[in-house]
Amino acid sequence: EIYSCAFYGCQNLERANLPTCSGISNFAFYNCGNLREVNAADCTLVGNSAFAYCHYLESINLPSCAMIYYGAFEGDTYMT
Repeated sequence: EIYSCAFYGCQNLERANLPTCSGISNFAFYNCGNLREVNAADCTLVGNSAFAYCHYLESINLPSCAMIYYGAFEGDTYMT
């Protein structure tokens, strides 16, 4: 599990490869402005605002995710 605010505001982070991560807590990657790619294949939960304001986030792999909470991807302008 990635705990709340673990990488909050980490501007140097571009990729997160978390293949065995079970959950991503609230605000874990909030405002990681240069984060572009996330692989969290075993993740079943994404918390509130976990990836909010990761403006350049383009690719996220969450095939096991069953629950995504409010605002998880708020302000992510490159997400499609």
